[in-house]
Amino acid sequence: MLDLILIRHAHAGPHIEPDFDRKLSSRGEIEAQQAAQVLKYSNHNPGLWLVSSAIRSHQTADILLESNSNLLLDRKNDPKWYEASGSLYQNYLELESCTTIYLVAHNPSISYLASYLSNTNIFMEPGNIVHLQWNKLDSWKEITKASASVNYHFYGK
Repeated sequence: MLDLILIRHAHAGPHIEPDFDRKLSSRGEIEAQQAAQVLKYSNHNPGLWLVSSAIRSHQTADILLESNSNLLLDRKNDPKWYEASGSLYQNYLELESCTTIYLVAHNPSISYLASYLSNTNIFMEPGNIVHLQWNKLDSWKEITKASASVNYHFYGK
């Protein structure tokens, strides 16, 4: 079984700084704390955390893991999750071996990936979580368009 927990970074502050360096706003910190509670009670397995190197994504992941350290097997921070298009996201996932992956990244790519893999129109707002699951697959190389089921979509409060 494969589990992909897609997390869009929470709201960031204004575009005063370069986009990559934007920090979470107060609203974003609250969104991330709410998302952390969802993860806490969702009964997910520990897994690999793939996190965009952008500051707001780092901060979102840090807040999520503060109360969910039991979900962390390993963490990879990488600028490719900031720069890549949605179609490349799937290619990058195929390189991983851990059967549970948490991906903290950006729109439009993260919404594209959720929609493409589930064949559902999914738009992820900041702080949203989408849990995709493949009950009969064991390798990320096996995932294809419309092959995932949506276990849940947390929209925030």
